[in-house]
Amino acid sequence: MWCAVRGTDLVGVAAAGPSWDPGSGAGTGEVYAIYLEPQVVGTEVGRRLFAHVMDQLRGGGSHVAVLWVLSTNARARRFYERARWRADGAEKTEDWRGTALHEVRYRIDLAPKTPCYPPSGSWQPSDPNAVLAGQSGRRSSLHRIGICFSSWTSWASARPSRWIDVRRT
Repeated sequence: MWCAVRGTDLVGVAAAGPSWDPGSGAGTGEVYAIYLEPQVVGTEVGRRLFAHVMDQLRGGGSHVAVLWVLSTNARARRFYERARWRADGAEKTEDWRGTALHEVRYRIDLAPKTPCYPPSGSWQPSDPNAVLAGQSGRRSSLHRIGICFSSWTSWASARPSRWIDVRRT
């Protein structure tokens, strides 16, 4: 799990690893979750966190990555499509406390050194393995991406155990 921190506030989390899809095969990673606080949506925080997660999947040996998103979540689907992900036709419906959740699967090939987003903007990483790019033109004041270990039920109280510092150039 990775965390995005602005000042002392936790503003985003993401989790990824080997794919949980049956039959996905070796070399398939999965983005399990990415969540942001509403006040940082559209400020590059999500793109930077997502790009870091993609780099981690690539570095862990994944050649392909998948994720599941609610079919009705238009904002998230646009976010993934801007990041070059595409729906691959797989769908599933899960029951959550009596409510049917319809999801679609997105997929991307993880070619080495292919940025998650088309490059633009003036953000640069202090860690050369991080990919930072944005299209919004709005500047975020994200200070660090951290590696967190936390339960799913208490992500808001997660505290990173290791930091990847980022700086604006």
